[in-house]
Amino acid sequence: MSQDVPLLHSPLDAFHREHGARMIEFAGWEMPLQFSGIVTEHLAVRRAAGLFDISHMGQIRVSGKTALQDLQRIVTKDLAPAKPGRAVYSLLCNEEGGILDDIIVYRMAENEFFIIVNAVNATKDFEWLKENSSKTTELENLSTSRALFAMQGPNSSAIVGQLTSQPLSDLRYFRFRSDMLRGFPVILARTGYTGEDGFEISVESDDAVDLWNCLLEAGKPFELKLLGLGARDTLRLEMAYSLYGMEISESVSPFEAGLQKAVSLKKTDFIGRDAIIRRGKESRRTLIGLELLNRSIPRPHFRVKSGAGVVGKVTSGTMSPSLGRGIALAFVEKKFSEIGTVLDVEIRGVNRCAIVVRTPFWTPRVYTRSSAAAKRSASPGSPES
Repeated sequence: MSQDVPLLHSPLDAFHREHGARMIEFAGWEMPLQFSGIVTEHLAVRRAAGLFDISHMGQIRVSGKTALQDLQRIVTKDLAPAKPGRAVYSLLCNEEGGILDDIIVYRMAENEFFIIVNAVNATKDFEWLKENSSKTTELENLSTSRALFAMQGPNSSAIVGQLTSQPLSDLRYFRFRSDMLRGFPVILARTGYTGEDGFEISVESDDAVDLWNCLLEAGKPFELKLLGLGARDTLRLEMAYSLYGMEISESVSPFEAGLQKAVSLKKTDFIGRDAIIRRGKESRRTLIGLELLNRSIPRPHFRVKSGAGVVGKVTSGTMSPSLGRGIALAFVEKKFSEIGTVLDVEIRGVNRCAIVVRTPFWTPRVYTRSSAAAKRSASPGSPES
């Protein structure tokens, strides 16, 4: 980022620094990378619960008598069947079928929507929505006036349930509602980016610190840990969730990235539809999961090889804290994508053996509707970047 442009800060910035967070620049924001260590924080989500500050994410309200009509033409997923209270994972694509962003659309009312977008794309997405909307559709960029938290892990329901004004049993996966948490008005969604049961909580920035402290206090008996963006990345990779700028970008089409479920081709008119179909037929590459057969760690941009030939490239890779093995997502030529195919990942000039595996790499221990869906296929989670 240019030195002339100041970094944005979460309402919790002072809290993070007081509690020893290692801060990094991310998408124009200064956010915590870790508190107690990425592996420790990662395993806390798998075993108990963790609390993320994700206030860097973009939040946009779209309303007005033409809001649904406009969004139907702008996003790839059919929003018409979604009743108020439903969250819908979708994409913004350009005319060439490339992915501008992955988003979650909350249907608040018949013609009112609340959209979560990636931090790196928040301004671009807002302008894209505005450019392609009617004059009778109102758009509000709430990205700096609202904070966003994620409570994730098998103990999340027990923690959040102490604070809600309504039973959490009524809130199913990929549903949301307006609620009061210990007296603070929020938008509470049963969504997340980890594969575990959990919630994403949008709150006014002025209430952010007080609500955050309430959540931490409620979480003390349940081994709740503070989490940074490092663990968020390793958790999403174990679930094979896409990250903007890695698995998805304007150079990638939805079918190449395995995001067919985010596209409703029955809609006959939305931006990029024809190009998405054409590129789906013409593309020679696809996104796969790789597991290293030794303790080598794959990283983004490492070359994937078959024999002496380069057949693809790693998009995301790490040493999985849950599995204790190196895992990666990679784009490869389709003929090398069959489950069980043995390939190599070139790591510092040495070929390391890897095998094509089904994704997600990890199935959460706590059986929720979200983990069941993830087990059937590498279904997308929240946007994050």
